[in-house]
Amino acid sequence: MKRGYWLELRLAVVGAIVTASTLTLSAGLVALEFIHGEFAIEERSLLEQAADWATRVEADPAGGVRFVAPAEPVNGPDAPYTGVLVGQNPIYGYALIDQDGNEISSSGRYVLSRSATLAAPGKPVLVEGLDRETGNLLFVAEIFVPQHGVFLRVARLRSDEAARANTFFAHVVEDFLWLSIVILVVMTAATALTIRVSLAGLKRVARQAEGLDVEHLPSGNLDADSAPREIQPMVKAFTAALDR
Repeated sequence: MKRGYWLELRLAVVGAIVTASTLTLSAGLVALEFIHGEFAIEERSLLEQAADWATRVEADPAGGVRFVAPAEPVNGPDAPYTGVLVGQNPIYGYALIDQDGNEISSSGRYVLSRSATLAAPGKPVLVEGLDRETGNLLFVAEIFVPQHGVFLRVARLRSDEAARANTFFAHVVEDFLWLSIVILVVMTAATALTIRVSLAGLKRVARQAEGLDVEHLPSGNLDADSAPREIQPMVKAFTAALDR
């Protein structure tokens, strides 16, 4: 004879598994979407920096054009960086290029090896290329400054951009993990409560059946309407059998 089982427990476990599977699938989709949009995060950051620094391009007293570097922070940037544009490991590098592809000025670090420009007025571009000194891969935003007829390039090490994106993703995953645990607990509790309430009618019918006296069976002895719809045919059939 097979042992009985708790229907509430089984349904609650199934509900928890379905919820956990849904959250896992959602996390996978978020990860795929993030990987797909990783470059978009990097591009937006570097393009905004280039657009901001384009306002620092100005005419110099000698009639040429120069880039006025931003002031370095008083306390310095976080390690391992040595400055915004200075030191052996700056955050950014820049280069100012004229329309013939000649370099007007640069930070000396993180400068693209090629001189050909690609940006057009109102259409900044993002490119990848090698650092002319170290050969490291750079991620470069190039913007045309029309009032001075020059191109400004702002560059970062490609590895730095990837690290920033990965750090951001790690924070997202951590937050999502805690949120998933809360959702799983709430959904499991809600499922268990719903099942308990749904089975209250069936338990009521069971108590009625326990109180039956086979010597004195009244007509219509079990209230089928108290049971769930799925069980009502069985309750009615049982009641009809007792009536006979």
